[in-house]
Amino acid sequence: MRRAYAAALLLLQGAASMYVLEEAYVGMEFFQKFRFFNDTDPSKGTVEYVDYVGAVRNRLISGNDEEVYMGVDMESVLPQDSKIGRKSVRLQSLKTYDRGLFVISIRHMPTGCAVWPAFWMYGEDAANEWPKLGEYDMIEGINNDAFVKTTMHTDAGCDQSQVKEGSDFDSTWFRTNGRATDNCYVRAPGQYFNQGCSQEGPAGSFGVSLNSGGGGTFVGEWDPDEGRIQTWFFRKGEEPRDLRSGAPRPDRWGKPYSFFSLAEDTCPARHFQSMRMVFSLNLCGDLAGSHFPTGCPDLAERMTCEELVLEHPELLREAYWLVSALDVYQKLPDLPVAAADSAASFSAGAVAAAAKAQGEAQPWEAPR
Repeated sequence: MRRAYAAALLLLQGAASMYVLEEAYVGMEFFQKFRFFNDTDPSKGTVEYVDYVGAVRNRLISGNDEEVYMGVDMESVLPQDSKIGRKSVRLQSLKTYDRGLFVISIRHMPTGCAVWPAFWMYGEDAANEWPKLGEYDMIEGINNDAFVKTTMHTDAGCDQSQVKEGSDFDSTWFRTNGRATDNCYVRAPGQYFNQGCSQEGPAGSFGVSLNSGGGGTFVGEWDPDEGRIQTWFFRKGEEPRDLRSGAPRPDRWGKPYSFFSLAEDTCPARHFQSMRMVFSLNLCGDLAGSHFPTGCPDLAERMTCEELVLEHPELLREAYWLVSALDVYQKLPDLPVAAADSAASFSAGAVAAAAKAQGEAQPWEAPR
């Protein structure tokens, strides 16, 4: 509730363009705001995505007011010729977005050989097959990666070659054969299928190194009006004060580690529309599986990626998410002081909603 009050206060001060909390996902109703994807994994993972009932029954999810747990089955030993993979979860938000500031605080990131976790957004409907409405992978990595990769996938016409390391963002392009992967088109010449345009995050932003530091917070800003999608990472305890108070001002945070331009002449904003948020916890598949021999060479001498997943649950003890916050903010236009009354009314509604939610919350015993 303090976050909404802080936002209201800044609005009343006639602050420049800022963000106001639209929805805080972590809480008693977290899983009611997502659909449990339980179709065959499109990335050929050695997983069986289960629905909500299956996830509860197999103790793959739990939550309370403070955090949410999502993990894989860490007990079953499956036959080598199994037609299905290890039970896991993939959650897709019911709500879709066309812009926003997306804040996710993570206490524990899934990690380990064969593991492929991601927090991402994508658009698709009956009239628009993927990737026509775009994909933004805010958090993604495989096996024992120590830094995150942030990637976009589009149809033709999204070139990022004008975006420069050091000047536009504070990290580096992911490279294939020495060449920056700066074309987001999933069939771009010189890049493998669906590679997209990908940038690497800072050290300690993924896997064991992130978990050992107590986690961290990622913030993705999708602003089609300003023509950008950019992402920051803050280690635990290093989050900006305005972000901690619930009145984020990304214009004050300095250079992001990832930046993609939505300039009309190189990558029009229409490439990204009606996207929903997704948590996925894949195993092996097109990405982690293909890089298993180089990412986990010692294990690869003794078993395949699929054999690890099916027969060795003891090697998947770190394959789980602990998420302590998932907040979505929306940007208000510049407001002169004279607009304070309407701004206060807007924020008062957010405060009232937060207070109501806080008052109605009931304990939920985690099934984990």
